Amino acid sequence: MNLNIPITIALFFLVLYSIFLATKGNAAEETNKGFKPFGRRLVAVNVLTLVFLMVQHYHNRYLVKIKDQEYQIKQDTRDSIGKARYDSLLFGMKSTYDASNIKTITAVADALGKYGYKLDSTNRRLVRILKESTHTIGNLSNDPVLFCSAFLLCEQTNGNSVYRIEIGSNDAGATEFDITGNFLAVDSLHHKIYLGGKTIFDFKDRIPKDSINGFYMGIDNYGLYSHIFIRLSGSYKNMEGSKSFLIDDVIAYNIKDKTFQTAKGSIREEIIAFLENKGK
Repeated sequence: MNLNIPITIALFFLVLYSIFLATKGNAAEETNKGFKPFGRRLVAVNVLTLVFLMVQHYHNRYLVKIKDQEYQIKQDTRDSIGKARYDSLLFGMKSTYDASNIKTITAVADALGKYGYKLDSTNRRLVRILKESTHTIGNLSNDPVLFCSAFLLCEQTNGNSVYRIEIGSNDAGATEFDITGNFLAVDSLHHKIYLGGKTIFDFKDRIPKDSINGFYMGIDNYGLYSHIFIRLSGSYKNMEGSKSFLIDDVIAYNIKDKTFQTAKGSIREEIIAFLENKGK
């Protein structure tokens, strides 16, 4: 509360009263043996004026301190908002870069896959992945390339969650699936928990060209985990059944950020080694 106005009004009246007393006559007795009554009142008024001035001084210091604190709070708030915006901008730039990087890698992988190869980043070499049957026909541009197109949270109830993982087929349709999905969770302490495995799609399921199909995965105690990894391994064929293709992808899903990408390099190898050991 700002007391400057009432203090100033009080000082005004005290000064007026002091002037009034001073005009009444001499403040002391002629014998100098003591003050007249109005003289004592004049002294009291001046002392009271001094007290009010001191109160006003300390009150103003208090107001300055409060304003400094308010300014510091506002400054901290602005700094916090600025940092949050800066972090958000960096995150957006990183996400854009990651998405662009993933898109580039996917495009390269798809191009290599059409010719029956994939890039082994660990050993820096091309690995042949296309297994042709005796009825192979030579139009490589119509070969299907499977990829994960979405990782969607469908439901969360009583500590459990259900996800739908969507798989698309580029360039051509795919069928005759023999693909297994193995699931791995990682908690905040980086402990790995094997969640089991299951067959993905029925053998006669079909994914038309540039279309998607999906499967569901349930996770208990999802709140304990930070990441989910899925290894998709096996084979599939084109719609004519004339060619077989291998798939061995590791999908990484960030539960907090709700983002996914294809795991590469040492992380991929680490997940595969763990799953091959636990999945036996």
